[in-house]
Parts: sequence; C-alpha cells; structure tokens
Amino acid sequence: MPGLQLKVYMHQRLVYSDTLDQALEAGRQRSVDEPMFQKLVGSASGAGCERLNVAPLSNLEMPRKLIRFLPGPQGQLQVINPHDSAQLKIDTSTTLAPNGACNAPLPFLFSKGELTIRVEAGEATPAFESLGQQTLAPGSWGQHRAAPLVSQLASPATIQVTSTDDVLAWFQTISLVLEQATSSSEFFNAAALALVDLIKLDAGAVVLFDEGRTSVAAKHLSPLLGEGIDEWRPSQQILTAVRQKKETIWQLPAAGNNYGSIDQLQALVASPILNRSGEVIGALYGDRKRSTVGRSIAINKLEAQLVEMLARGVAAGVARLKEERTALAAQVQFEQFFGAELARSLNEDPHLLSGRDAEVTVLFCDIRGFSRISERLGPVKTFEWIGETMQVLSDCIVRHHGVLVDYIGDELLAMWGAPKPERDHAALASAAAKDMIRSLPELSARWQAVLQEPIRVGVGVNTGTARVGNTGSLSKFKYGPLGPMVNLASRVQGMNKYLRTELLVTAETRRLLPADVPSRRLCSVQVVNISQPVELFELPSEPTESWHSLKSRYEQALQMFEERRYRAAARLLAEIMDELPDDGPTMLLLGRCVEALTSNEPCPSYWVPPGK
Repeated sequence: MPGLQLKVYMHQRLVYSDTLDQALEAGRQRSVDEPMFQKLVGSASGAGCERLNVAPLSNLEMPRKLIRFLPGPQGQLQVINPHDSAQLKIDTSTTLAPNGACNAPLPFLFSKGELTIRVEAGEATPAFESLGQQTLAPGSWGQHRAAPLVSQLASPATIQVTSTDDVLAWFQTISLVLEQATSSSEFFNAAALALVDLIKLDAGAVVLFDEGRTSVAAKHLSPLLGEGIDEWRPSQQILTAVRQKKETIWQLPAAGNNYGSIDQLQALVASPILNRSGEVIGALYGDRKRSTVGRSIAINKLEAQLVEMLARGVAAGVARLKEERTALAAQVQFEQFFGAELARSLNEDPHLLSGRDAEVTVLFCDIRGFSRISERLGPVKTFEWIGETMQVLSDCIVRHHGVLVDYIGDELLAMWGAPKPERDHAALASAAAKDMIRSLPELSARWQAVLQEPIRVGVGVNTGTARVGNTGSLSKFKYGPLGPMVNLASRVQGMNKYLRTELLVTAETRRLLPADVPSRRLCSVQVVNISQPVELFELPSEPTESWHSLKSRYEQALQMFEERRYRAAARLLAEIMDELPDDGPTMLLLGRCVEALTSNEPCPSYWVPPGK
C-alpha cells in the first residue's frame, strides 16, 4: 500500500522530504544543539512520535509545537494541534482548537510565513537490494568479501559498466586514503570524496547516528548537480533501513517515482559504519541522478560492494583512532599519577611493582613557613600558591630523571635509582636539589605581591639501601621506598631549620658525588630515631668565591673543634661571623665552642639538636 510523503519548503524551495509512516511533530528548535530538517526519533511529546525542527530557536514567531501529523490506515491523514492553549489555523476555512484534531484530505498543504509543509500520497516504495548478509564489525572474523568481489571482474556483464583499470584504481585509492588518514575528519572527507571521484556518484557523504539523530559529518557533491547542491540531503529512508538491517543497501526507484530527499533522484546506496561492538554508528551514503559515458544511472552490485569496502575501512580506521585516543588518554593519566619516568619503566617491566631491595637516593623538600603563610592567605589562595610551587619543584625532579613518589602537605618526596638502576642516582638527585633552589627567585618574584616575602625551602638528600615497590595497598597504589634510609633523609631535611641552610646531604650521598662537586662539611648530628650520628654536608646551589673562602675557613675551624682546640676554633669562627653574621653553621659551631670553654668539659664530636 502506498504510504504518505511529507515535504517541507522554505521560500518555495524544497528543504526536506521523507515518508510519513508514524506520528510526527514539527516546530521550532528547543535548543541550538538540535539539528534542523532532520527527523529526531523519540524527541517529541507522546510515545512513538517523531520530531522535525522547521525553524531555528531564534525565530520566536514560530511555536515550538507547531503542528502534528498522524498517518492512518488506507493512506489517511490526521492533523493535530499540539499546542495546549493556542488555536491553529490550518487553512482558510479550518481552525483547530488547542489539542484539537481533524482528518485532512490529500494532498494537504499547510503554510506559516515562508514555511510550507505538504503531505501527499506517495507511490509504492521500491524494494531495496542488499548484499545478502550483515556487514562485519571492525576486527570481526568471518568470510571476507574480497573473493566474490574479485570474481566479478571476470563477469562480462560487469565489465560492460566497470573496467578492470577502474577497480584497480579504486583499490589503490581506498588503500591510500586509509593509510594516510590520521583523524576521523580525514577519514570522513576522503571517503565522501572517493564516492564521487572513484565510483562516479553525484553525491557522497558520511552520516553519523547519535541517539536517534542523524548528522552529515562530511560530504562531497559533484558540481554537475548545479542548483541541486543547495537542496541536497541524504535519503532518511535508506539510512533507516541501513541502520535496522546492518547491511549495504542500494536502490533504483521505479521510473517516475519522486522518492527521496531531492526531486528526480535516481539511485541510492548506503553502507553501515560499525563500531567494535557491531553497533551502527553511521553510514557511508551516495546517490546518482545522471548517467555518464560508460555508466548507467543504476548502481550495480560491484559498486555497492566497493562502497561497503570503503565503509568497512573507514569503520576500522575510526576504531583504530578511538583505541589510540583511549590509549593515549590512559597513558597521560598513568604518567600524571606515577610520573613519566616511572610510567615508562612500569610499562616496560610490570614486575618492577614487586618489592625489592635497591640502592637509591631519596630527596625530601619542605616549604618553609607554610602554616604561617597559609593562615594569612586563606584556603583558596593557599591552594593556588602551593600548587604552582609544587609544580615548579616537580619539574626540577622530572628534568633530572627522578621519580615523584609523594606529596605530603607542604613536603615533596622523590627518588632516584629505582625502578630502574641508575649509576649516577646521587649526582642526579643533588643536581635536582640545586635546580630547585635556583628556581625559587623567579617563583618568589611572581608571588611577591601576595606573600610579601620570598619562598624558601629546605632540602635533605640521603643515599642507601631501601625496599622499593608498592608501598601503599591494593586500594591505594604508591610506588616508593621504605626503610631507615628514608627516615634519615626526612630528618636531614629537618636539620636545615637548625643550621639555617637550604640543602643538606649525608656522607653516603657525598661519597658518591664527583670529587670536584663543591660541598662544605658541617657537622655530625644525632637525629631522632637514628642510632648513629650522621655526618652532614652543605651543597651550594651557586658557589661563589666568598663561599669557597667560607668553606675553607669553616672546615679548618671544625677540625680544630674536633681536636678540642676550642679557643683557636672560636677565634677563627668569630672572624667568619664578622664577615658573614647570617651563616647558621658558623653560629652553631661557635656556640658549641663557647659552651665547651665555659664548662671546662669536652664537647661530644657530634651535635644533639634541642629536644633529642
């Protein structure tokens, strides 16, 4: 039984045409995201009612619910006023009350401003032809259609419309298109162009399906369409059939049939584009309305198979790009969580997550005055300040191939020597620490107006054997080191506060550094929870001539102190204080000399901080 045909005209030009086989409501856009002149499935009020936007959201003269059509049996048409309060004048003699309805004779014509909607009896819909089996999803195993396709090249009937050279050109171009494409838009544009340039269709397009909506992602139209270019739209009926059947479909309407989205359309072809799950996410669509030399208007089976081959290639390419984007996003997230260096190592060898003993160098960095500054700034500004500061310090770690282990409030923990063994782990950690100190002036300048003081840090570095691996749990992963040497590195960082220094390393770290690395031996310290005294060295971030002079005289005074020559040590330390009154280690050592002289008792060779 012939169905109903609905056509929409704007300024007397056809802008939409499709069969009317269920309830459809026309009106103004409800949001700017909704497409114009495309059937929206399940987007109107009422079950089984489709939606068609015939006016943009900005056209306030057009109601959002303008008119509704309900096809009936025997080609009948019911017209409904979907508005709840306004009347609808459907012609010069008929006005429908709110939510009113009437049966309308065909052809039915409705006009409002520059909009005209026509519903008429359509001719019997011609049967579609298909390849006989559903299109395979990307990566699916199954019988490939290459053999049937190649076998048709030997068919005399096929050769009459398609030469072997043409087919070889198709294969070559399709291959190049898919190899060179690096994004979905490239795949889509190249596929649409291939339908016109290679298969000699008049129009080629990639149509995407999303929650009942269809959108043309790419199209290429032959200039020979002339005035039809502006009015061109894909046939919704063949797209619906492709979506339902998951098959490549082509169709040649009967002579005189005015079917599709453009008057006088002659032939259609569409092939589904599937995702990995076998869902139809779009279609490769083409049509032909004119004959050319050597080709009839009709689309033959070989051409339909080539369209399917191209559609399957596009589907495989889109699936590959999606997987690459997913993998890249996962890699970025992985690196953000673990750090680039650790992420690369874990990707190469997942067994590194298992706990093992390794010689590593550990660095702790603490932001000085955090509690006092954060109380003054408030939570919002503190969050911004600490975030930028930690980023600058972290960049120094990454530049020197360290692993960012953890952020603990205003403290940062990093490690070298694991997960991959690193021969120069102590040197890399020390270089990163000095880089952190050198980065502070520029950072302080950016925050001077807010903080009203420079940003200062204390850095402690220690080298030794630790247990490295997942130090967290199955619920919360954290790759890092465990052991006494880690605790010692934290205590060494804390010693900066007493010695008024910025960067301290232990003797174990200094032993692994090149001999020409500038350092100053400061003292031996008995730190909390560590049984043996620890010898500390200062590493200057930018050693100057005055620093080298300080180093030489201070270490001479320290040797005098250790030899219990307190008076000579005190005289030399007093000279240093006259020149450098803010040098913390000099001030501390001088105090110990004075204490020994006044008590007439020898001082221990190591220093015990207050509260130990």
